[in-house]
Amino acid sequence: MLGEFYWKVQAGEKCRVTDFVSPPLILSQEKTDQEVTWVIGEYVEPETIWSAFHLSTPVPPKIGIAANQPSPLAAQSSSLMRRFGWFLAAAVLIHLFILVIAQNKLVYENHFVFQRSDKEKALVTDLFEVPGHTSNVLVKSTAPLNNNWLHLHLTLIPEEGAAYDFGREISYYQGVDEGERWSEGSTSDEAVLPAVPAGKYYLRIEPESSAPRVDYTIRIYRDVPQWTIFGLALGALCFLPLLLKWRSRRFEAARWAESDPPGPKED
Repeated sequence: MLGEFYWKVQAGEKCRVTDFVSPPLILSQEKTDQEVTWVIGEYVEPETIWSAFHLSTPVPPKIGIAANQPSPLAAQSSSLMRRFGWFLAAAVLIHLFILVIAQNKLVYENHFVFQRSDKEKALVTDLFEVPGHTSNVLVKSTAPLNNNWLHLHLTLIPEEGAAYDFGREISYYQGVDEGERWSEGSTSDEAVLPAVPAGKYYLRIEPESSAPRVDYTIRIYRDVPQWTIFGLALGALCFLPLLLKWRSRRFEAARWAESDPPGPKED
């Protein structure tokens, strides 16, 4: 214990030590039955000590994390958060620009009736114009279902070129279970075709349902702004700050591991 105490230690003596930490500073209170001593300290890297005393022996490896050891991630955190703010602002501005210039134009709308006797029959709409540059097309289907389903096999067919074939299902169920009302599903559905050239198209519809009759409506929109891309960009931007936060919390947990009780303390 040589060097650990700067007073004459007596057998049976007890000292209660309380540390107040704000890295790299530490304020320690050492309290015995006879006196209270306050000591302030500052964390210094071992390499600095070795250099100051011109020591030639190798610097011993660090063991654990000192109570007042500053986090090496602090400088990275400040720089990263500034860059995160810049990129987030850029992503928001780009998405707002896309929202402003998007056509979001309704190019087709019609109401249809499915009857069980017609379930083998396909419907073909009139030609409709899809204007503008190559962009997405959103097909929205709605049906006032109640405890039933409607499946639509849809094909968007151009006058020239490849067709877009896809299937969608609308289902909605509700009821009361042990006095509590529940519901699942929806009475509407949306499908997005990502890159559809301008031109004239018609829609082929093959409906199917267990209900004897279902009324449904199909609307087609051109160049609809999508929040999915913005959400993916936001998720990618948040990955590094969240990783840095996780690493910082691990460092703090290790720094306070020998405290009583152990665990990170709030600032």
